[in-house]
Amino acid sequence: MLQVNTDHLMADLSEFAQRNSNLIPLEVGPLVAALKGSLAAKDFEKSSNAFATLQARLEQVPEFRRFRTSREEVSQRSRQG
Repeated sequence: MLQVNTDHLMADLSEFAQRNSNLIPLEVGPLVAALKGSLAAKDFEKSSNAFATLQARLEQVPEFRRFRTSREEVSQRSRQG
């Protein structure tokens, strides 16, 4: 499940950054690197902590939070449709 959540978060971050790179805090880069490194090392505890840290930091960006909420609503509507 962590891998799926990470994939979704990274896809959302990538898409958001393409449109709004000026809104991404500089410290997100090292957080992404830490997450990818821990996943590559197959260290579940570090991966889980890195994911939580990255997600929490991104949630502090109001525009990103709105972007993710909007994507989740569209996804829910398409599943119900």
